[in-house]
Amino acid sequence: MRTIGIIGGMSWHSTINYYRLINAAVADRLGGHHSAKLLLDSLDFEEVRAFQLAEDWDGAGELLASAGRRLEDAGADAVLIGTNLMHKVAPAVDDAVDVPLLHIADAVGSEATRRRIGTVGILGTNWVMSERFYAERLAGHGVAAVAPAESRRAELDRIIFDELTVGTITETSRAVFVAAIEDLVAQGAEAVVLACTEIELLIGPRTPPFPCSTRWPCTRRPRRSSCWPAPEPDAVRRCGRPSTCVAAPAGRRCGRRTARARRGSRGRSGAASGRRRRCAGAASRGSPPCRCRRGRRLR
Repeated sequence: MRTIGIIGGMSWHSTINYYRLINAAVADRLGGHHSAKLLLDSLDFEEVRAFQLAEDWDGAGELLASAGRRLEDAGADAVLIGTNLMHKVAPAVDDAVDVPLLHIADAVGSEATRRRIGTVGILGTNWVMSERFYAERLAGHGVAAVAPAESRRAELDRIIFDELTVGTITETSRAVFVAAIEDLVAQGAEAVVLACTEIELLIGPRTPPFPCSTRWPCTRRPRRSSCWPAPEPDAVRRCGRPSTCVAAPAGRRCGRRTARARRGSRGRSGAASGRRRRCAGAASRGSPPCRCRRGRRLR
């Protein structure tokens, strides 16, 4: 197993997600007690924020480049920057290390291409939404990007830095982001990139501001209560559950039994024993298993 070095701490709220999701992916793939081999260089976000406010991107680049070199010296086989915004200085980090730099926009672009999504909306800090360093990387994968109206960007940026990066969550701010997503849909976005990890504190799979439909497939990996992956857009059925973003192809069912069905099978016999409730979000044979625990049908 290779070792990944994470340049984190920007903010620490998002670094937790990187650590958790990478380990979860390794555990899902390898099973047993496997976990990821990770190295973390957690920066003081106050220092990083000072460079941002001063627009001193050369200084910020050298700070992150030094962290990348430390991770490489410690044995990292690849390095990633645990924040979307600071990919603005990704070239400085890439030049400073001899191991590969895993660029977050490449991962987004590859996933959009796999799902045949041609246009995405970008939600993030003002720099990410307004400048081209992120959108141009997506364009290299043949994916176009749209951003919220300029009148919305300052408030979105303020919420990220004044609230989310210090762990403050409010319904008022959630409504602001929901409105921004609706704006992106109106501009033709087929999916939205949460290009600031802290946004997931506000917008998650349990609180989608839109139904699953051919216009808007699920594009963010849900928690274990939902089904992944979503089907291609031409196979999506409209989701009847507003609380969870689950898109499923018509006519496919999974054989995963719910907890209720398992309990019932212990005390029953005959045809009633082992009765299965079918989940409408499962993939066909040979595809990744459905992760739905509830086993509910789509309407």
